[in-house]
Amino acid sequence: LDFVSFIKPTKAEVKRRETLVDFMRQVCADLWPESELHVFGSYATGMFLPSSDVDMAAIGCNESPVTALNRLARVLRNDGNFDKIQVIAKAKVPIIKWDDRESGIALNICINQKDGIANTQWVLAKKAEIDPLEPILLVLKQFLYNRDLHETFTGGWGSYLLTMTIISHLQHHPGQGPDHTKAETNLGALLIDYLHLYGLRFNMERIGISVRDGGSFFQKRSQGWADATRPFLLSVEDPKNPASDLARNSFNVRNVQRAFEGAYFSLAVPAATGNTETLLGSILQWDSRWDSAFAEHRLRMYKARQPNPGRGPGSSSGGPGG
Repeated sequence: LDFVSFIKPTKAEVKRRETLVDFMRQVCADLWPESELHVFGSYATGMFLPSSDVDMAAIGCNESPVTALNRLARVLRNDGNFDKIQVIAKAKVPIIKWDDRESGIALNICINQKDGIANTQWVLAKKAEIDPLEPILLVLKQFLYNRDLHETFTGGWGSYLLTMTIISHLQHHPGQGPDHTKAETNLGALLIDYLHLYGLRFNMERIGISVRDGGSFFQKRSQGWADATRPFLLSVEDPKNPASDLARNSFNVRNVQRAFEGAYFSLAVPAATGNTETLLGSILQWDSRWDSAFAEHRLRMYKARQPNPGRGPGSSSGGPGG
């Protein structure tokens, strides 16, 4: 849990994100008085990394999404406090993306899209129900981020898809049964077993995942999700839209599998190198993209809490991830 304490947002990070959301809420109110701005995704659930985007949806805009996004782009450019402003008009869901110049926080907005809001409420309910979900998700999000396997548009596993695979793992974990929600569950064992499952054991060519109604598996062919040209793809049912396969665009899944496999062996059969690196630290290296005022502040706060100031962010108590 040391790493989770380290990676969770500081008050400064939360405050800056709140300030940015409040600013955009006022911008949307000025442009479309009847609209409402909602946050969704990892920021809304509280399970986000320093590198995570702030996802927002403007609901009730009385013009086309592309027109609305272009109006937002003009406001952001005129403000002068934002960089990398980009309207992605030809995406399935058009969005505008930009970065906050002061903090480097990335933000995006879509128009009149409610799916992300509903999905976020579903995840929040699961977070409250399943205690191990948050720490395992934060560790695996950073693990994939370190390896550039965290973006759906590059074929990786996005946050929502990753969350569904973890929930499924916890629903079916042997030896846990109804006690899988207990806080005292050994997080290290759950993490290693997740890596073993998705790195070595899960038959992605034939089996799909559902997390509805306590969780189940199904034959991909029965859903019409077996892709003869890409049989290796994972299939995961969207719990809020069962006809949708969340993993259909994750074409880089084999690299995700290889990364999980390597991490499993690093944790399950650690090398006898004689160094002082923790097991979790062996798969979660410091990332230069953490180098910001916020990250440095977090590191100072983290070290101040530790009895041994020489321990780094990969430290763990009672086993990897625990």
